[in-house]
Amino acid sequence: MKYIIKIAAVLFVVGIAANINAQIITVPQSAPYTNDANTVLLEHFDGTTSGSANGTVIYTNGVFGQAVHLTDGSWVSWGNLGTLIQGTVEFWANLDTLNYSDGFAGLIQSDYSQFYASTFSIDLVNTNYVYSIYDCDCGLSGGNGNWIGMPNPIAAPSFSVTTNCWHHFATTWGSQGFHFYIDGTLVYSNANTEGLSPYTAYWAIGGLVGGGTDSSSGFTGAIDELRISNIQRVFAPATPQANFVKAFTVDYSSLLIGSNYQSQASPDLVNWTNWGAAFTATNSTYTNTNYQRISDWNQLFFRVVQQ
Repeated sequence: MKYIIKIAAVLFVVGIAANINAQIITVPQSAPYTNDANTVLLEHFDGTTSGSANGTVIYTNGVFGQAVHLTDGSWVSWGNLGTLIQGTVEFWANLDTLNYSDGFAGLIQSDYSQFYASTFSIDLVNTNYVYSIYDCDCGLSGGNGNWIGMPNPIAAPSFSVTTNCWHHFATTWGSQGFHFYIDGTLVYSNANTEGLSPYTAYWAIGGLVGGGTDSSSGFTGAIDELRISNIQRVFAPATPQANFVKAFTVDYSSLLIGSNYQSQASPDLVNWTNWGAAFTATNSTYTNTNYQRISDWNQLFFRVVQQ
């Protein structure tokens, strides 16, 4: 005996929406960033950039939409963004390779000269080491030559340098001190409250821009959702959330008590596959506990087969 049911649409709600504190940026975020009153630069890299591109610069799949893809030695730069007494630099990065001649993947830098203000580099010689340098001209004119940000380098907890993997990086500076985050987790901080040097001429992602005694290699990979702000933003790893999901289930009736049955599904009434486990009818009706998500629904017909 077979019962065939054609499904029109049945919605089943599971889960509840979670509240996220708007004061804290959770990583990963649920949507692309948007400009607000404190945004100095925002780049989605969806096929375009407001910066000046040099070398091999293309667009590829990103965290949201597209991302900018660079090769070691290429870069995208932006002019003077002003003296930021306090600020935040954040972005997503994905490396294609860990093979660099000097053992470093330089992701972003600002200049007077080079390692001046917020810089992100990954030390591939000492695997899983990263550093972010803030306000360091290393003895060049106009500065004190101190490493105001992180020691060079530090081990980043729970951070693994691998290819083809997106990671979120963020540095903040200002009245709250210096903070460095990886994937929303604070991995280093100190009490230094110095602002961005007024000598800073530009920002750039990728390879060396314009010379200087403290040069940085570039990287081969992609960057997405680059945002520079004039406030210290706060980050935290995203916590588990419950979301509304559209789904349905199929129940059966007029079953023979004591008989064995198997639910099956088909996209075309020709090819049938088992849907859940076989069951023994203890009542003339059967309540199915198998739910089908509508978002990935590829089964149109369902039946129950007596075994």
